[in-house]
Amino acid sequence: IISNGIKPPVDFVKAPDISDKKVTIALVGRIVMIKDIKTFIKAVSYIKQKVDNFEVLIIGPTEEEEAYFEECETLVEILGVSDKIKFTGRQDMSVLYPQIDIMALTSISEGQPLVILEAFSREIPVVATDVGACRELIFGSDHEDKSLGTAGFIAPFGHEEIIGKNLVELIKNPELRKKMGQSARARYLRYY
Repeated sequence: IISNGIKPPVDFVKAPDISDKKVTIALVGRIVMIKDIKTFIKAVSYIKQKVDNFEVLIIGPTEEEEAYFEECETLVEILGVSDKIKFTGRQDMSVLYPQIDIMALTSISEGQPLVILEAFSREIPVVATDVGACRELIFGSDHEDKSLGTAGFIAPFGHEEIIGKNLVELIKNPELRKKMGQSARARYLRYY
């Protein structure tokens, strides 16, 4: 098996984690049903009940399934999280990655998501659903790979409370974010 890989970011410099700044969580992907953005929005509602020092960017094109995007916007309003979630549309990720503290992926189907590798290359821990190669990316595939450490959390797809709990744990614990981010980058550099 030959895994996907990405070129190292030339602009990578990990910004120091400032404990009193808002933690930025991002989901990068098309706003379509298979990415299960609605579960992510519900997880944000869960997070808002537990902590306040966070913001969410949902980054990606919205025109592919316009009705689904409209349903997502409506759900944001219904759940009262419009003060936390911003849909950005397409963006230059080289500008946004330095602002992101945690990456989320709530897809119901994936292969080996490049967005996880992009996050890893910048020391960003990931909370992802247990689909495709996400488990292998986050925990490692063999003994040597696993010895690099855990690079985030895995949750069953469609379980917003588990996803939310994992995200809350990372929001509350900057040292854990840092440790998982370092494991993520080490795994990326060695294997991807």
